[in-house]
Amino acid sequence: MNSDDERLARKICERCRVSAVYNMVKLKKLMVNPEKYFPEGKATLYKAKGCSSCNESGYKGRIGIFEIIPISQEMRNLILKIPSTDQVWQLAQKEGARSLFEDGLDKVKSGYTTLEELLRIASPSEIQ
Repeated sequence: MNSDDERLARKICERCRVSAVYNMVKLKKLMVNPEKYFPEGKATLYKAKGCSSCNESGYKGRIGIFEIIPISQEMRNLILKIPSTDQVWQLAQKEGARSLFEDGLDKVKSGYTTLEELLRIASPSEIQ
């Protein structure tokens, strides 16, 4: 059994997506503590440019962002104690669960969506 959450992010149009270098100054303008997610100090990500295929929006289609928490025996025991959200997340992460933001960040780095779109639907603070 699993507990899960999901959101849909707009997918970058493959016809007009362009790469862009995000340095730490730009990353800090977009999010708190970017060094945690971009330890190399910069990242080459993708942006939505806009074309006739996507009606100049830069996006075409949607992609799922997922958070799945396996319900192990240890998690069941914790749940019976009516834990705080932090306690659940601590155990979930110990057991390998990833947050919406972490899953979305993988999709950003792979070029499926933009960092701005991810930050619109999920924030780094959701993993705590």
